[in-house]
Amino acid sequence: MELGNDVSTFRRTYKTVFAVFRLIFQGIFNGIIKTFLFWKHVKPEGKAVFITGCDSGFGNATARKLDAKGFHVFAACLFPLGPGAAQLNQETSERLKIVGLDVTSEESVLKALEFVKNNLGHCIIWAIINNAGVYKGLSVEFSTLQEFRDCVEVNAFGPIRVTKAFLPLIRKSKGRVVNVTSMGGRVAAPNMTPLHSE
Repeated sequence: MELGNDVSTFRRTYKTVFAVFRLIFQGIFNGIIKTFLFWKHVKPEGKAVFITGCDSGFGNATARKLDAKGFHVFAACLFPLGPGAAQLNQETSERLKIVGLDVTSEESVLKALEFVKNNLGHCIIWAIINNAGVYKGLSVEFSTLQEFRDCVEVNAFGPIRVTKAFLPLIRKSKGRVVNVTSMGGRVAAPNMTPLHSE
């Protein structure tokens, strides 16, 4: 009984801490996007950007921002009929298209690639932004092996899978790949073991 309460307390505490870090890093990320994507005042005409992880957070905010700047945006969502995708559909122009994507599935990535190719029109893929990511588990004792697998599959293999699929389009347009990562890749924090395992 007490072990269950301890686990529950740990989960609540670290969910709160994670939410605070997420807000801080969202502000930093917005600054990075402004600095690196727009430092030359890029003209958005004829340029499309493919973004993973647009259901919420950085991906959702970046999709809205790039759409507002005039880019054509392919916003990849794990749940294309979910509330995040619905928000994007309501708050953006017709230049933004929702794409269903599970970065852990080769088949899903290839379907997304086909969708992009069929809907590019006169545009080029100017950038892909690998933003999809998950955080699961706590310390080793309280995390399942599946939570470790999920973190590695989404956070490490997901960007590789997407980049390999879209690389021919990026090479053709002389575009760029932006990988959004976590501070967990640099700084280890207690009870975030699965996140650091990638």
